[in-house]
Amino acid sequence: MKLTLGLCTIGKFLKISIYNEKNFFIFSKEYLNQEELLFEVLKKLAIKAGGSFKNFRNICYVNGPGRFTGMRISYTFANVYKVLSGAKIYAATAFDCLAYNLYEKLGNKNDIDIAVVLRAFKYEFYLAYYKIEKGVIKKNSRYYWLKDYELSKKLNDFSGYLIGDKEEFSDIYKFAGKNSIISDDSISSIKPENIVKSALYFKNSDKKPLYLKPAKYETFAS
Repeated sequence: MKLTLGLCTIGKFLKISIYNEKNFFIFSKEYLNQEELLFEVLKKLAIKAGGSFKNFRNICYVNGPGRFTGMRISYTFANVYKVLSGAKIYAATAFDCLAYNLYEKLGNKNDIDIAVVLRAFKYEFYLAYYKIEKGVIKKNSRYYWLKDYELSKKLNDFSGYLIGDKEEFSDIYKFAGKNSIISDDSISSIKPENIVKSALYFKNSDKKPLYLKPAKYETFAS
C-alpha cells in the first residue's frame, strides 16, 4: 500500500490528509501542542486509508509562514521520515495552498489575478500574488510583510480575487479594495487534501521552513 501524507502544523489547526491513490482521509482540529496528537492521528488515519504508518511514500507539508515551532514540527518529521524510509518530500507554502483552492474552484479560466493575505502578528500581514494564465498558476516570487494600513493601501486598486485564511484571522477580508473579488468561505482556509495537491502541483525546490517573521513572534497572535 502506497500512501501520500499531507501535513500542516503552522497554525491553530493540526491538519492531516492521507491519500491512498483513490480517496483522501482527513483530520483537522484546533490544538495548541500539536506534536502531542501527531503520531496518534497519523497511525489511526493510515489504518483507515488501508495501510500503516510505514507506508508513506510521499510526504507533503506546509512549510510556512506561520508559527516558528509549528513549521519545525512538519519539517523535522518529513526529513527524518525521508532518511528512515526513502520517502519523497514536497513542500507547499500556505499561500500556495490557498491559491490552489481558488484554482481548483475556477478550473481553466484564464487571466485571473490572485492576492493571498495571511496574518503575521497583531497588525502585520503577509501578501503574495498569483496569476492563472492559460490554465496554469504562476506565482510571484516576492512576499510582502505589511502593516495593516500598508496592506489596505496596496489592495485598494487590486483587481482580482482576494483570498485569505479565515480560520487564522476571521476579519481578513476587511482589507479588500473596491475592485477585489472576495473568495467565499469554502476556500478561505487551508484544506487538508489540498496540502497534497498544491505541494505536488508546485513542486517547490525550497523545502526549508519559510521564516517571514522573527522567532520571538512564534506564539499565536491575539
